[in-house]
Amino acid sequence: MAHPRSDIRKKFVSLLTGQTDAGTRVHDSRTQPITTLPAIRVHATADSFVEWRSLGHAAHRSVSIAVECLVSGNNEVTTTDACDTLCRQVEQRLDAYPDVDGTALLRVYNSTDFDTNGDVDPPVIMGTVTFDVEYLDDFS
Repeated sequence: MAHPRSDIRKKFVSLLTGQTDAGTRVHDSRTQPITTLPAIRVHATADSFVEWRSLGHAAHRSVSIAVECLVSGNNEVTTTDACDTLCRQVEQRLDAYPDVDGTALLRVYNSTDFDTNGDVDPPVIMGTVTFDVEYLDDFS
């Protein structure tokens, strides 16, 4: 049986594939090489216990899901704008699914962080949109 966290992460990938400027380049892996940009990578960054539910053996948990939006280009302004656009597309698409299409109790936007890798040509800008997702993990 898959961990609920895996199901949530895979549902993020499913909901985003073909729905942004990244097209079908949406990956459920931080280690898979990405050769074409723009692209999106989805991964969990942390998972924490919230509380035990009184009925049954279910733990109320919260997982942080990072959606990395990667774009490249030689013009910093247009590349930054492209990154902002891709991040916004992710936010808008997932906003329509507050329960992550039935796999979670609640999904909320947490933050967006930015990073630049100028060691490659052309440079890559990454916007990481983080969502906190609450779910039940039933151990029965």
